[in-house]
Amino acid sequence: MNSVLSVRWILRPKSRSLITDTPFSRILPTMDVLTPDFSKRLDSDDLVQWMLAPPRASESIVELIHGLCLRLSQEGMPLFRVNILVRTLHPQLEFMVFTWQPCDASRVAVNTSSQIVVRREHVLDGYLVEEFLLGYGHVKEETFRNSPFHLVLNGTSEIRAQLADVNGDLRYPILADLVALGVQDYFALPLQLRDPYGGALSFSTLAAGGFSDEWLVRLRTLQRMISLFLSPVLTQQAARVVLGAYLGSDPANRVMEGAVRLGDLGELEAVIGFIDLRRYTEVCEKLEAESLIELLDSFFTELHALLLEKGGEILKFMGDGALFVFPIAEASPTEVCRQAADAVEDLERRIEAVNQSRLTEGLEPFDYGMALHTGRVLYGNIGAPSRMDFTVIGPAVNLTSRLEGLCGRLALPLVVTDEFAAHLPGRFQSLGHHRVRGVSGDVEVFGRA
Repeated sequence: MNSVLSVRWILRPKSRSLITDTPFSRILPTMDVLTPDFSKRLDSDDLVQWMLAPPRASESIVELIHGLCLRLSQEGMPLFRVNILVRTLHPQLEFMVFTWQPCDASRVAVNTSSQIVVRREHVLDGYLVEEFLLGYGHVKEETFRNSPFHLVLNGTSEIRAQLADVNGDLRYPILADLVALGVQDYFALPLQLRDPYGGALSFSTLAAGGFSDEWLVRLRTLQRMISLFLSPVLTQQAARVVLGAYLGSDPANRVMEGAVRLGDLGELEAVIGFIDLRRYTEVCEKLEAESLIELLDSFFTELHALLLEKGGEILKFMGDGALFVFPIAEASPTEVCRQAADAVEDLERRIEAVNQSRLTEGLEPFDYGMALHTGRVLYGNIGAPSRMDFTVIGPAVNLTSRLEGLCGRLALPLVVTDEFAAHLPGRFQSLGHHRVRGVSGDVEVFGRA
């Protein structure tokens, strides 16, 4: 039997847009002028009305995708698998990919991308939504370049592959995988989102004869509404991620929830930490700019990973140093102090191992000093009305930053205050009272026992 593959590429001109090019419109889809007849049809479309309902914006993207696919199935559309790819704005991730299908359906193996950073499975109402977060570089992989989505993201307006009675090479590996599962028809469309976003979605069916003309018209009609439907949650997610990268996750959440005014401050009990690279001036004079940036980025990457694992968070990078906190909320102060101390010990072991590798490679090793304290701080927006910083201030913060300066004098990587050491008896020993610049009176300082 001869191979039969019908692939239709339909190129359509760009639609007119009512949306101006403002910062608030960058993720919104383009939308044709809403004629009275079109508006009337939207008003009578139950699925569209569900997509436009106010509660939708508060749901996760996984719940939104499931709700959309479930309702299309309940209309009678014979869906076997829906795949959605979205380019995102994230310092580490390039794409989010979501695959929806019944829990008992056979699945396409997804293991050909080396850029899968996170993979999650969500079971909702008997359906499985697989979530993949892909790192930068996926667009250069053969997996992506040899896929229909590559064409859709690069200008092809529509791809349909009718897969019945197909043998042999199908050009795109994903189509061969779908044929093996009995798929009869495949239909892909772009998500119409403004740069730097973008995306694509595909629908496949096991139904004999594939998608009817009626169902294809339905999907084309919904294309822009689906883009508009997903825009609010994508916008919110991107804003939260970008804010988190610059402010930290907790400050980002607070800002997203409305803490945006100058002077929006609250009290917070926390373990406060300050860390600083030693010999920074000397290192700056020795290293080229690129090597210096590599040193700082590598060090802060190790620090951030270990703090995050134990419940801490970096609030601010200050040149060669960083201010971080372990909030004391649900856990007891003793437990949070233990988590902070464990994180510091893990960091010391990690840096020791990393330094061995760096010396072998001829790179500058890490040398640092750190101080830990516990107390109450003011936490929130500080600065000028149009240029604020979300940070912590107070005597406890000042003491911690000043205390770190003793590390060099005492030739120790870590010093802690009496208040911190009191929560972990036997783990630290007194190093005596020391004069700390900017702090009245001598301060008792502790080091590891």
